Amino acid sequence: MKRVRFIEGEPAIFFENWIPLLRCPKIEETDFEKVSVFDAVESHANSRISHGVRKFTAVALTYEEAELLDLIENEPVLCINQYTFDDKKNPLEQSRVLLRTDKYEITSVLNR
Repeated sequence: MKRVRFIEGEPAIFFENWIPLLRCPKIEETDFEKVSVFDAVESHANSRISHGVRKFTAVALTYEEAELLDLIENEPVLCINQYTFDDKKNPLEQSRVLLRTDKYEITSVLNR
């Protein structure tokens, strides 16, 4: 599934999600304009998401990605590759997220 999120009318985030259809039967029938991806995954997998792993990198946009984000090809953006698992460590979802750094920032809070 591919989605673009907008901030103040401008494209800011491009999502690609991969969901195992064998684990989430009929999820493709979900109206994702009304239901979040994670809510749909949990409902169709009959399992709760327990944790995820994220990897942050910088990447150069392809032509298609640049068009979707209203940027130019090869422009650098922040890329998040994410893997989401249930409590038995079964994968439920994988995503690749491209963020325009002029429209979006990430804050990380660390506790000790």
